[in-house]
Amino acid sequence: MMLLYDSSAFFELLKSNELDYNAFLTDLNFYEIGNVLWKHKNILKELTEADVKKISKVLIDWNNLIRIDSESDFEKILEIALKQSITFYDSTYIHFAKKFGLKLITYDKKLDKAAKKQKIKCQLLK
Repeated sequence: MMLLYDSSAFFELLKSNELDYNAFLTDLNFYEIGNVLWKHKNILKELTEADVKKISKVLIDWNNLIRIDSESDFEKILEIALKQSITFYDSTYIHFAKKFGLKLITYDKKLDKAAKKQKIKCQLLK
């Protein structure tokens, strides 16, 4: 089964050199990982400029990218968010995992729980 990474999984698996480069990302990952890089570089001081550039390059060069189709996906994602009382970000991963039959990989317990309620295969990393 093909995988879909949320941003927490992508970032942590990249740091540990355990990414499956055949997995999928959504265009949402660019924004979320951009914030993660900013935080880990400027606030937490855990990344160097070189680290940020290396991670950015991996993200930019990613082959399997799913883009939100503005109308049909937006409405379905919002419906999941409202029904499950989760963020629009999290419901985006659930929607695309379901739409494309992907296994969702995350470190987020709330996302894992919400995905399983939607009968999405999900792996919670620890």
